[in-house]
Amino acid sequence: MSDLRIKQYNSHEESIERHYLKPRHQILESEKINQEFGNISIILTFKNKLPLHLKFSATAYPDRTFAASKSFQDLMEMIGD
Repeated sequence: MSDLRIKQYNSHEESIERHYLKPRHQILESEKINQEFGNISIILTFKNKLPLHLKFSATAYPDRTFAASKSFQDLMEMIGD
Protein backbone atom coordinates (compact mmCIF):
# COMPACT_ATOMS: atom_id res chain seq x y z
CA MET A 1 0.00 0.00 0.00
CA SER A 2 1.30 3.47 -0.86
CA ASP A 3 0.09 6.97 -0.12
CA LEU A 4 1.14 10.50 -1.14
CA ARG A 5 0.04 13.65 0.69
CA ILE A 6 0.94 17.17 -0.36
CA LYS A 7 0.40 20.20 1.87
CA GLN A 8 0.82 23.82 0.86
CA TYR A 9 2.06 26.28 3.45
CA ASN A 10 2.71 30.00 3.09
CA SER A 11 6.47 29.53 2.92
CA HIS A 12 6.84 26.01 1.49
CA GLU A 13 5.31 22.84 0.12
CA GLU A 14 5.56 19.59 2.06
CA SER A 15 4.95 16.17 0.55
CA ILE A 16 4.94 12.87 2.40
CA GLU A 17 5.28 9.50 0.67
CA ARG A 18 4.27 6.48 2.74
CA HIS A 19 4.84 2.89 1.70
CA TYR A 20 3.68 -0.06 3.77
CA LEU A 21 4.69 -3.63 2.95
CA LYS A 22 3.16 -6.67 4.59
CA PRO A 23 4.64 -10.18 4.38
CA ARG A 24 3.05 -12.77 2.14
CA HIS A 25 1.47 -15.62 4.00
CA GLN A 26 3.90 -18.38 3.13
CA ILE A 27 3.49 -21.41 5.38
CA LEU A 28 6.65 -23.25 6.35
CA GLU A 29 6.94 -26.99 7.01
CA SER A 30 6.47 -26.19 10.71
CA GLU A 31 3.04 -24.71 9.78
CA LYS A 32 4.14 -21.27 10.98
CA ILE A 33 3.77 -18.30 8.63
CA ASN A 34 7.07 -17.05 7.19
CA GLN A 35 7.10 -13.31 7.87
CA GLU A 36 10.59 -12.61 6.48
CA PHE A 37 11.12 -9.18 8.11
CA GLY A 38 7.55 -8.50 9.27
CA ASN A 39 5.78 -5.28 8.30
CA ILE A 40 8.03 -2.74 6.58
CA SER A 41 7.19 0.95 6.69
CA ILE A 42 8.93 3.64 4.62
CA ILE A 43 8.05 7.32 5.11
CA LEU A 44 9.84 9.95 3.05
CA THR A 45 9.20 13.66 3.65
CA PHE A 46 10.08 16.38 1.16
CA LYS A 47 10.16 20.15 1.67
CA ASN A 48 9.95 22.11 -1.58
CA LYS A 49 10.67 18.84 -3.44
CA LEU A 50 13.96 18.29 -1.57
CA PRO A 51 14.34 15.24 0.71
CA LEU A 52 13.98 16.26 4.35
CA HIS A 53 13.43 13.10 6.41
CA LEU A 54 13.42 9.34 5.88
CA LYS A 55 11.95 6.84 8.31
CA PHE A 56 12.46 3.15 7.58
CA SER A 57 11.20 0.54 10.04
CA ALA A 58 10.40 -3.16 10.24
CA THR A 59 8.08 -4.61 12.85
CA ALA A 60 7.79 -8.37 13.30
CA TYR A 61 4.72 -10.22 14.48
CA PRO A 62 5.34 -11.67 17.98
CA ASP A 63 2.46 -14.16 17.53
CA ARG A 64 3.08 -17.93 17.80
CA THR A 65 1.50 -18.48 14.37
CA PHE A 66 4.48 -16.71 12.73
CA ALA A 67 8.01 -18.01 12.37
CA ALA A 68 10.80 -15.82 13.77
CA SER A 69 11.66 -12.87 11.56
CA LYS A 70 15.03 -12.04 10.11
CA SER A 71 16.93 -9.18 11.72
CA PHE A 72 16.74 -5.52 10.69
CA GLN A 73 20.48 -5.72 9.97
CA ASP A 74 19.78 -8.53 7.48
CA LEU A 75 17.19 -6.30 5.80
CA MET A 76 19.65 -3.41 5.53
CA GLU A 77 22.30 -5.70 4.02
CA MET A 78 19.77 -7.06 1.54
CA ILE A 79 18.82 -3.54 0.44
CA GLY A 80 22.46 -2.49 0.18
CA ASP A 81 23.31 -5.29 -2.24
